[in-house]
Amino acid sequence: MERERSRLLEGASERLAASVARRVDELQREFSLRVESLFGKEKPNDLAPRFDALIREGWPMAALGLAVSLKGEVRSPLVLESPEARLFLLRNEAFLCKEGSVEVYAVTPKGRINLASLEAPRPSIKSKPAPAKILPGRVHFADLIGDGQEGVLARFLENQLVLWVWYRTPREPDLVFGAQLDLARLREDLSELVRATIPRTPGVAFALLDDRGRTIAVSPINADADWNRTLSKSPIGQTLPHWHIATAVHDPATVSRDGRRLTLTLTAVVGLLVTALAVGGWIVASDARRQLELARRKSDFVSNVSHELRTPLTSIRLFAEMLSEDRVSDPVKRRQHLGVIQAEASRLHRLIGNVLDFARRDRGEFRSPRDTVDLCTVTRQVLESFDPQFNAEGLRVDAEIPPEPVLVSGDADALAQVVNNLLSNAVKYAVSGGEVTLRLLRGPGMVELQVLDRGPGIPEGCSERVFEEFFRADDALASGVTGAGLGLTLARRIARDHGGDVTFKPREGGGSLFRFTLPLTPSMEQPSV
Repeated sequence: MERERSRLLEGASERLAASVARRVDELQREFSLRVESLFGKEKPNDLAPRFDALIREGWPMAALGLAVSLKGEVRSPLVLESPEARLFLLRNEAFLCKEGSVEVYAVTPKGRINLASLEAPRPSIKSKPAPAKILPGRVHFADLIGDGQEGVLARFLENQLVLWVWYRTPREPDLVFGAQLDLARLREDLSELVRATIPRTPGVAFALLDDRGRTIAVSPINADADWNRTLSKSPIGQTLPHWHIATAVHDPATVSRDGRRLTLTLTAVVGLLVTALAVGGWIVASDARRQLELARRKSDFVSNVSHELRTPLTSIRLFAEMLSEDRVSDPVKRRQHLGVIQAEASRLHRLIGNVLDFARRDRGEFRSPRDTVDLCTVTRQVLESFDPQFNAEGLRVDAEIPPEPVLVSGDADALAQVVNNLLSNAVKYAVSGGEVTLRLLRGPGMVELQVLDRGPGIPEGCSERVFEEFFRADDALASGVTGAGLGLTLARRIARDHGGDVTFKPREGGGSLFRFTLPLTPSMEQPSV
């Protein structure tokens, strides 16, 4: 955590140091524009002797102006102009006109010049800045600027930083104009920049330190920090040698509180990521389990359908052969055999119809027409088709169907399939010799068809799953109960397509109760159930 915070603070101080260096570069450009504006009125050679007075008058950042030729002739300031001019020439004339052993930092548009060896080739525009150092030999000013057009030059005289900006106009390339910056004004200018930059880390302050480690500006303004114990220190660069942007703690309580907050935040983020990974893993695992369960159901479906198709076909073939070969002479038995063939054919028809309808609905291709349908008539027709199967299973059927029409809007064949599937389900699970009850009840705006049996019922927790595709509450092959796991699924889908529903409820005393509800047509009177 501490390492991360130190890295953040170091990055912040480096960005602020770069901003300070850019500000010095901006001052150099301001100087170049100011010089060019003076040349609009006079020629450079005519203006050179008065350049010191002109630049100080027109540009407040200049403490003194200078004009010098590449041959070493100082045109401005003149020795008799002022005490400042005499002091300047005393300190710099050897450097400008002859040679001087100096520590110099030179910056030009072509990059920072490596002054360690004047015989070495000058760097191109892509060259990296060379570190400043005390020159072992004696250097002439003209050699420093080379063929550059403008730049910044820093020197140390009597342990005092002296900063020059210089410019050479294309109109008179042998003449260099410069200005020694007023360090007091420069400190004030850079202080505004530093104070305007508020640290993002609470309890931490920025400071601009000069070459002697003195504090020039602090942000926040009232921050009181020990700048001998800094958290990070970034050099400004060769434009301001040995100047730094430092960061230090000025409010330990705030930093500690912020550190705890950051720790909690990172802990929460890590916790959220771990939770997200866990939830994502659970979702993937759940989906994988669901896909495996669906694949298992489809496999069971194929096995069940194969069994369901083979069983009625075997019965139909067997009894058809017996009848075709006149092996049964008793008229009663012949009628029984024909009833079995009819029941098995109906069963086969329902199975194939369920599979085909499910496939069409699953692809979104099924579009049922909407007509006015008498649900009583549809229910009676389905019941009549089940008579052979009821007789074969020995089931007693108790049907309560009102004599008057019960009109609904929908597709008669689709509604018949719902009743068919519900009755088929009841027959499969009803106890041999038991009963199946069917009731058709009218209520306010709705009609309800109830199918009840006394079978084993549905296990707890499976009351909704029985409506899922391919789901079986038991193993069809092991239990001996036929079915493909699509009947109730199709029944519910068709009911919901008609604005109704199919639901399950355990029957009192054992067994199952399935309810098929539909909205009545608006024209019907609706007495209470």
